[in-house]
Amino acid sequence: MMDGAQRNGDAPGRPPAPLARVIPHEHRRARRPGRWLALAGTAGAALFLFTAWDRERRICDLVEQLNSTEPTRAESARRRLVALGEEAVPRLADYLDFDAVPGPLTRLRYGAVGRSGRDLRVEVIETLRRMGEPGVAALTPLLEHDSRDFRARAVRALGSLARPDLLGALRARCADPDPTVRAEAAAAIGYDPSPETTATLAALLFDPAAETRAAAAETLASGARPGAGVVLFSRLAATPDAGERAALRAGIARLTPGERTALVVHWANDGWPAATGGWPLALAVLADDPGPEAYAPLVEGLFAVDRWWELCDVLSSRYGRGRLAPDLISILLDPARAARAGYALRHLTGEDLPPDYGRWRAWWESRRD
Repeated sequence: MMDGAQRNGDAPGRPPAPLARVIPHEHRRARRPGRWLALAGTAGAALFLFTAWDRERRICDLVEQLNSTEPTRAESARRRLVALGEEAVPRLADYLDFDAVPGPLTRLRYGAVGRSGRDLRVEVIETLRRMGEPGVAALTPLLEHDSRDFRARAVRALGSLARPDLLGALRARCADPDPTVRAEAAAAIGYDPSPETTATLAALLFDPAAETRAAAAETLASGARPGAGVVLFSRLAATPDAGERAALRAGIARLTPGERTALVVHWANDGWPAATGGWPLALAVLADDPGPEAYAPLVEGLFAVDRWWELCDVLSSRYGRGRLAPDLISILLDPARAARAGYALRHLTGEDLPPDYGRWRAWWESRRD
Protein backbone atom coordinates (compact mmCIF):
# COMPACT_ATOMS: atom_id res chain seq x y z
CA MET A 1 0.00 0.00 0.00
CA MET A 2 1.37 3.50 -1.04
CA ASP A 3 1.65 6.31 1.47
CA GLY A 4 0.97 10.03 0.67
CA ALA A 5 4.53 10.76 -0.46
CA GLN A 6 4.47 7.88 -2.92
CA ARG A 7 1.12 9.05 -4.26
CA ASN A 8 2.64 12.48 -4.90
CA GLY A 9 5.48 10.98 -6.81
CA ASP A 10 8.10 11.17 -4.03
CA ALA A 11 10.32 8.30 -3.08
CA PRO A 12 9.77 6.59 0.26
CA GLY A 13 11.49 8.37 3.15
CA ARG A 14 11.77 11.75 1.38
CA PRO A 15 9.86 14.90 2.42
CA PRO A 16 6.74 15.79 0.38
CA ALA A 17 7.27 17.87 -2.79
CA PRO A 18 6.50 21.61 -2.66
CA LEU A 19 2.98 22.68 -3.64
CA ALA A 20 4.26 24.37 -6.82
CA ARG A 21 5.55 21.03 -7.99
CA VAL A 22 2.22 19.40 -7.26
CA ILE A 23 0.16 21.94 -9.38
CA PRO A 24 0.55 21.20 -13.09
CA HIS A 25 2.75 23.68 -14.96
CA GLU A 26 0.07 24.74 -17.44
CA HIS A 27 -2.29 25.66 -14.61
CA ARG A 28 0.31 27.88 -12.95
CA ARG A 29 0.90 29.81 -16.20
CA ALA A 30 -2.86 30.33 -16.74
CA ARG A 31 -3.25 32.11 -13.39
CA ARG A 32 -0.55 34.75 -13.85
CA PRO A 33 -2.29 36.91 -16.57
CA GLY A 34 -5.35 37.40 -14.35
CA ARG A 35 -3.29 38.93 -11.59
CA TRP A 36 -1.50 41.24 -14.05
CA LEU A 37 -4.76 42.32 -15.61
CA ALA A 38 -6.19 43.17 -12.21
CA LEU A 39 -3.12 45.21 -11.37
CA ALA A 40 -3.26 46.96 -14.75
CA GLY A 41 -6.95 47.81 -14.28
CA THR A 42 -6.32 49.29 -10.86
CA ALA A 43 -3.42 51.33 -12.18
CA GLY A 44 -5.49 52.54 -15.15
CA ALA A 45 -8.36 53.64 -12.92
CA ALA A 46 -5.96 55.47 -10.65
CA LEU A 47 -4.35 57.16 -13.64
CA PHE A 48 -7.75 58.17 -14.99
CA LEU A 49 -8.79 59.66 -11.65
CA PHE A 50 -5.49 61.47 -11.33
CA THR A 51 -5.78 62.84 -14.88
CA ALA A 52 -9.33 64.05 -14.26
CA TRP A 53 -8.29 65.64 -10.96
CA ASP A 54 -5.28 67.26 -12.58
CA ARG A 55 -7.39 68.63 -15.44
CA GLU A 56 -9.88 70.12 -13.00
CA ARG A 57 -7.06 71.56 -10.92
CA ARG A 58 -5.58 73.22 -13.99
CA ILE A 59 -8.96 74.76 -14.87
CA CYS A 60 -9.27 76.06 -11.30
CA ASP A 61 -5.80 77.55 -11.56
CA LEU A 62 -6.80 79.33 -14.76
CA VAL A 63 -9.95 80.66 -13.12
CA GLU A 64 -7.89 82.01 -10.23
CA GLN A 65 -5.57 83.74 -12.70
CA LEU A 66 -8.54 85.69 -14.09
CA ASN A 67 -8.28 87.81 -10.95
CA SER A 68 -4.55 88.36 -11.30
CA THR A 69 -3.19 91.84 -10.72
CA GLU A 70 -1.14 91.35 -13.90
CA PRO A 71 -3.41 92.11 -16.90
CA THR A 72 -1.36 90.01 -19.31
CA ARG A 73 -1.59 86.98 -17.05
CA ALA A 74 -5.33 87.42 -16.59
CA GLU A 75 -5.89 87.79 -20.32
CA SER A 76 -3.76 84.74 -21.08
CA ALA A 77 -5.82 82.67 -18.64
CA ARG A 78 -9.02 83.92 -20.24
CA ARG A 79 -7.86 82.95 -23.71
CA ARG A 80 -6.94 79.46 -22.53
CA LEU A 81 -10.31 78.99 -20.85
CA VAL A 82 -12.09 80.17 -23.97
CA ALA A 83 -10.04 77.69 -25.99
CA LEU A 84 -11.11 74.87 -23.67
CA GLY A 85 -14.73 75.75 -24.45
CA GLU A 86 -17.31 73.30 -23.14
CA GLU A 87 -14.73 71.49 -21.03
CA ALA A 88 -14.29 74.58 -18.84
CA VAL A 89 -17.96 75.63 -18.69
CA PRO A 90 -19.03 73.39 -15.75
CA ARG A 91 -16.25 74.70 -13.53
CA LEU A 92 -16.88 78.31 -14.60
CA ALA A 93 -20.58 77.83 -13.87
CA ASP A 94 -19.71 76.62 -10.36
CA TYR A 95 -17.88 79.86 -9.68
CA LEU A 96 -20.97 81.86 -10.61
CA ASP A 97 -22.61 80.27 -7.56
CA PHE A 98 -20.11 80.80 -4.75
CA ASP A 99 -21.68 78.24 -2.43
CA ALA A 100 -21.46 75.58 -5.14
CA VAL A 101 -17.64 75.70 -5.33
CA PRO A 102 -16.71 72.33 -3.75
CA GLY A 103 -14.66 72.08 -0.57
CA PRO A 104 -13.82 74.69 2.09
CA LEU A 105 -10.15 74.80 1.07
CA THR A 106 -11.10 75.40 -2.56
CA ARG A 107 -13.51 78.16 -1.54
CA LEU A 108 -10.78 79.71 0.57
CA ARG A 109 -8.30 79.61 -2.29
CA TYR A 110 -10.68 80.62 -5.07
CA GLY A 111 -12.92 82.91 -3.04
CA ALA A 112 -15.47 85.24 -4.62
CA VAL A 113 -13.10 88.19 -4.24
CA GLY A 114 -9.57 87.51 -5.44
CA ARG A 115 -6.20 89.16 -4.95
CA SER A 116 -7.01 92.06 -7.25
CA GLY A 117 -10.06 93.03 -5.18
CA ARG A 118 -12.47 92.51 -8.10
CA ASP A 119 -15.34 90.10 -7.98
CA LEU A 120 -14.12 86.91 -9.61
CA ARG A 121 -17.60 86.18 -10.89
CA VAL A 122 -17.46 89.32 -13.02
CA GLU A 123 -14.38 87.90 -14.73
CA VAL A 124 -16.10 84.55 -15.16
CA ILE A 125 -19.09 86.21 -16.86
CA GLU A 126 -16.79 88.00 -19.28
CA THR A 127 -15.02 84.72 -20.05
CA LEU A 128 -18.32 82.96 -20.75
CA ARG A 129 -19.35 85.87 -22.99
CA ARG A 130 -16.22 85.46 -25.07
CA MET A 131 -16.89 81.74 -25.38
CA GLY A 132 -20.09 82.46 -27.27
CA GLU A 133 -22.40 79.50 -27.73
CA PRO A 134 -20.82 77.19 -25.10
CA GLY A 135 -21.42 79.78 -22.38
CA VAL A 136 -25.15 80.34 -23.02
CA ALA A 137 -26.38 77.67 -20.61
CA ALA A 138 -24.31 79.12 -17.77
CA LEU A 139 -25.23 82.74 -18.47
CA THR A 140 -28.99 82.39 -18.93
CA PRO A 141 -29.81 81.75 -15.22
CA LEU A 142 -28.06 85.04 -14.36
CA LEU A 143 -30.93 86.94 -15.99
CA GLU A 144 -32.86 86.23 -12.76
CA HIS A 145 -29.94 86.86 -10.38
CA ASP A 146 -30.44 89.00 -7.27
CA SER A 147 -27.54 91.26 -8.26
CA ARG A 148 -28.43 93.96 -10.78
CA ASP A 149 -24.82 94.02 -11.94
CA PHE A 150 -24.92 90.32 -12.79
CA ARG A 151 -28.27 90.70 -14.56
CA ALA A 152 -26.95 93.61 -16.60
CA ARG A 153 -23.78 91.76 -17.55
CA ALA A 154 -25.72 88.64 -18.50
CA VAL A 155 -28.08 90.71 -20.69
CA ARG A 156 -25.12 92.32 -22.45
CA ALA A 157 -23.35 88.99 -22.95
CA LEU A 158 -26.41 87.15 -24.30
CA GLY A 159 -27.44 90.06 -26.50
CA SER A 160 -24.07 90.00 -28.23
CA LEU A 161 -24.87 86.50 -29.51
CA ALA A 162 -27.97 87.76 -31.41
CA ARG A 163 -29.77 84.44 -31.01
CA PRO A 164 -33.50 84.41 -31.88
CA ASP A 165 -34.26 81.91 -29.11
CA LEU A 166 -32.92 84.33 -26.47
CA LEU A 167 -35.00 87.29 -27.66
CA GLY A 168 -37.96 86.60 -25.39
CA ALA A 169 -35.81 86.42 -22.26
CA LEU A 170 -33.94 89.59 -23.21
CA ARG A 171 -37.13 91.47 -24.03
CA ALA A 172 -38.50 90.51 -20.62
CA ARG A 173 -35.55 92.30 -19.01
CA CYS A 174 -36.87 95.55 -20.50
CA ALA A 175 -39.31 95.46 -17.57
CA ASP A 176 -36.56 94.87 -15.00
CA PRO A 177 -36.96 96.91 -11.80
CA ASP A 178 -33.48 98.39 -12.25
CA PRO A 179 -32.96 101.11 -14.91
CA THR A 180 -29.41 99.97 -15.70
CA VAL A 181 -30.67 96.50 -16.61
CA ARG A 182 -33.47 98.02 -18.68
CA ALA A 183 -30.93 100.15 -20.54
CA GLU A 184 -28.76 97.10 -21.25
CA ALA A 185 -31.81 95.19 -22.45
CA ALA A 186 -32.79 98.04 -24.78
CA ALA A 187 -29.37 97.82 -26.38
CA ALA A 188 -29.30 94.01 -26.37
CA ILE A 189 -32.50 93.50 -28.38
CA GLY A 190 -31.39 95.82 -31.18
CA TYR A 191 -30.49 92.91 -33.44
CA ASP A 192 -34.18 92.15 -33.94
CA PRO A 193 -36.04 94.46 -36.39
CA SER A 194 -39.50 93.05 -35.70
CA PRO A 195 -42.48 95.31 -34.90
CA GLU A 196 -42.74 93.71 -31.45
CA THR A 197 -39.21 94.82 -30.56
CA THR A 198 -39.85 98.28 -32.03
CA ALA A 199 -42.95 98.57 -29.83
CA THR A 200 -40.92 97.56 -26.78
CA LEU A 201 -38.31 100.20 -27.56
CA ALA A 202 -41.02 102.79 -28.17
CA ALA A 203 -42.37 102.17 -24.68
CA LEU A 204 -38.88 102.57 -23.22
CA LEU A 205 -38.63 106.04 -24.78
CA PHE A 206 -41.07 107.11 -22.04
CA ASP A 207 -39.23 105.26 -19.25
CA PRO A 208 -38.74 107.27 -16.03
CA ALA A 209 -34.96 106.76 -16.18
CA ALA A 210 -32.95 108.94 -18.55
CA GLU A 211 -30.35 106.23 -19.20
CA THR A 212 -33.05 103.81 -20.32
CA ARG A 213 -34.61 106.38 -22.65
CA ALA A 214 -31.23 107.19 -24.15
CA ALA A 215 -30.44 103.52 -24.76
CA ALA A 216 -33.81 102.95 -26.43
CA ALA A 217 -33.35 105.99 -28.69
CA GLU A 218 -29.86 104.86 -29.65
CA THR A 219 -31.11 101.39 -30.56
CA LEU A 220 -34.02 102.76 -32.59
CA ALA A 221 -31.71 105.06 -34.54
CA SER A 222 -29.19 102.34 -35.39
CA GLY A 223 -29.83 100.14 -38.38
CA ALA A 224 -32.88 99.84 -40.60
CA ARG A 225 -35.95 99.59 -38.39
CA PRO A 226 -39.38 100.25 -39.92
CA GLY A 227 -41.27 102.94 -38.04
CA ALA A 228 -38.27 104.13 -36.03
CA GLY A 229 -38.58 107.72 -37.24
CA VAL A 230 -42.22 107.99 -36.19
CA VAL A 231 -41.43 106.58 -32.75
CA LEU A 232 -38.44 108.87 -32.21
CA PHE A 233 -40.37 111.97 -33.28
CA SER A 234 -43.25 111.15 -30.96
CA ARG A 235 -40.84 111.30 -28.04
CA LEU A 236 -39.11 114.38 -29.47
CA ALA A 237 -42.41 116.24 -29.53
CA ALA A 238 -43.29 115.14 -25.99
CA THR A 239 -40.12 115.81 -23.98
CA PRO A 240 -39.27 119.27 -22.61
CA ASP A 241 -35.68 118.27 -21.80
CA ALA A 242 -33.26 120.10 -24.12
CA GLY A 243 -30.51 117.50 -23.80
CA GLU A 244 -32.86 114.64 -24.62
CA ARG A 245 -34.29 116.56 -27.57
CA ALA A 246 -30.80 117.08 -28.95
CA ALA A 247 -30.06 113.37 -28.61
CA LEU A 248 -33.33 112.44 -30.33
CA ARG A 249 -32.63 114.89 -33.13
CA ALA A 250 -29.24 113.30 -33.60
CA GLY A 251 -30.87 109.88 -33.67
CA ILE A 252 -33.37 110.92 -36.33
CA ALA A 253 -30.55 112.42 -38.38
CA ARG A 254 -28.86 109.01 -38.41
CA LEU A 255 -31.90 107.29 -39.85
CA THR A 256 -31.71 106.06 -43.40
CA PRO A 257 -33.33 108.26 -46.08
CA GLY A 258 -36.00 105.61 -46.41
CA GLU A 259 -36.90 105.88 -42.72
CA ARG A 260 -37.00 109.67 -42.90
CA THR A 261 -39.26 109.36 -45.93
CA ALA A 262 -41.51 107.04 -43.92
CA LEU A 263 -41.73 109.73 -41.27
CA VAL A 264 -42.82 112.30 -43.87
CA VAL A 265 -45.38 109.86 -45.28
CA HIS A 266 -46.69 109.29 -41.77
CA TRP A 267 -47.18 113.02 -41.35
CA ALA A 268 -48.90 113.27 -44.72
CA ASN A 269 -51.30 110.43 -43.90
CA ASP A 270 -51.97 110.95 -40.20
CA GLY A 271 -51.78 114.72 -39.83
CA TRP A 272 -48.82 117.04 -39.93
CA PRO A 273 -47.34 117.92 -36.52
CA ALA A 274 -48.38 121.58 -36.77
CA ALA A 275 -51.59 120.70 -34.95
CA THR A 276 -49.66 119.32 -31.98
CA GLY A 277 -47.16 122.15 -31.68
CA GLY A 278 -44.40 120.03 -33.14
CA TRP A 279 -43.99 121.92 -36.40
CA PRO A 280 -40.68 123.63 -35.51
CA LEU A 281 -39.33 120.21 -34.61
CA ALA A 282 -40.59 118.81 -37.88
CA LEU A 283 -38.79 121.56 -39.79
CA ALA A 284 -35.62 120.76 -37.87
CA VAL A 285 -35.98 117.11 -38.86
CA LEU A 286 -36.60 118.06 -42.48
CA ALA A 287 -33.41 120.11 -42.47
CA ASP A 288 -31.70 116.73 -42.84
CA ASP A 289 -32.08 115.21 -46.27
CA PRO A 290 -35.35 113.23 -46.12
CA GLY A 291 -34.56 111.27 -49.27
CA PRO A 292 -35.86 111.51 -52.84
CA GLU A 293 -39.03 109.53 -52.15
CA ALA A 294 -40.16 112.15 -49.64
CA TYR A 295 -40.60 114.82 -52.32
CA ALA A 296 -44.19 113.97 -53.29
CA PRO A 297 -45.61 113.82 -49.73
CA LEU A 298 -43.74 117.03 -48.88
CA VAL A 299 -45.40 118.82 -51.81
CA GLU A 300 -48.75 117.55 -50.56
CA GLY A 301 -47.80 118.87 -47.15
CA LEU A 302 -47.81 122.40 -48.55
CA PHE A 303 -51.59 122.15 -48.63
CA ALA A 304 -51.93 120.60 -45.16
CA VAL A 305 -49.89 122.85 -42.86
CA ASP A 306 -50.54 126.38 -41.70
CA ARG A 307 -46.96 127.63 -42.06
CA TRP A 308 -46.67 126.37 -45.59
CA TRP A 309 -43.98 128.89 -46.59
CA GLU A 310 -41.49 127.25 -44.20
CA LEU A 311 -42.10 123.89 -45.83
CA CYS A 312 -41.76 125.57 -49.22
CA ASP A 313 -38.30 126.79 -48.19
CA VAL A 314 -37.34 123.24 -47.18
CA LEU A 315 -38.49 121.88 -50.53
CA SER A 316 -36.66 124.59 -52.45
CA SER A 317 -33.41 124.08 -50.56
CA ARG A 318 -33.49 120.31 -50.74
CA TYR A 319 -34.87 119.64 -54.21
CA GLY A 320 -34.32 122.90 -56.06
CA ARG A 321 -36.63 125.58 -57.41
CA GLY A 322 -36.32 124.17 -60.90
CA ARG A 323 -38.10 121.02 -59.79
CA LEU A 324 -40.65 122.55 -57.45
CA ALA A 325 -41.93 125.46 -59.59
CA PRO A 326 -43.21 123.36 -62.54
CA ASP A 327 -45.03 121.04 -60.16
CA LEU A 328 -46.71 123.94 -58.41
CA ILE A 329 -47.72 125.41 -61.78
CA SER A 330 -49.36 122.09 -62.67
CA ILE A 331 -51.28 122.12 -59.38
CA LEU A 332 -52.86 125.46 -60.46
CA LEU A 333 -55.17 123.36 -62.63
CA ASP A 334 -56.79 121.98 -59.44
CA PRO A 335 -59.35 124.57 -58.26
CA ALA A 336 -59.26 123.28 -54.67
CA ARG A 337 -55.54 123.89 -54.34
CA ALA A 338 -54.92 126.68 -56.86
CA ALA A 339 -54.91 129.49 -54.30
CA ARG A 340 -52.28 127.87 -52.05
CA ALA A 341 -50.18 126.92 -55.09
CA GLY A 342 -50.29 130.54 -56.27
CA TYR A 343 -49.11 131.78 -52.87
CA ALA A 344 -46.31 129.21 -52.89
CA LEU A 345 -45.21 130.25 -56.37
CA ARG A 346 -45.11 133.92 -55.40
CA HIS A 347 -43.09 133.04 -52.29
CA LEU A 348 -40.77 130.82 -54.30
CA THR A 349 -40.13 133.10 -57.28
CA GLY A 350 -40.89 136.63 -56.09
CA GLU A 351 -43.24 137.15 -59.07
CA ASP A 352 -46.59 138.82 -58.38
CA LEU A 353 -48.87 136.86 -60.69
CA PRO A 354 -52.43 135.66 -60.08
CA PRO A 355 -53.04 131.92 -59.59
CA ASP A 356 -53.61 131.39 -63.30
CA TYR A 357 -52.08 128.33 -64.97
CA GLY A 358 -51.64 130.00 -68.39
CA ARG A 359 -49.83 133.08 -67.12
CA TRP A 360 -47.54 131.12 -64.83
CA ARG A 361 -46.80 128.63 -67.59
CA ALA A 362 -45.91 131.40 -70.03
CA TRP A 363 -43.66 133.02 -67.45
CA TRP A 364 -41.86 129.75 -66.79
CA GLU A 365 -41.35 129.07 -70.48
CA SER A 366 -39.91 132.57 -70.96
CA ARG A 367 -37.48 131.93 -68.12
CA ARG A 368 -36.33 128.73 -69.75
CA ASP A 369 -35.69 130.55 -73.04
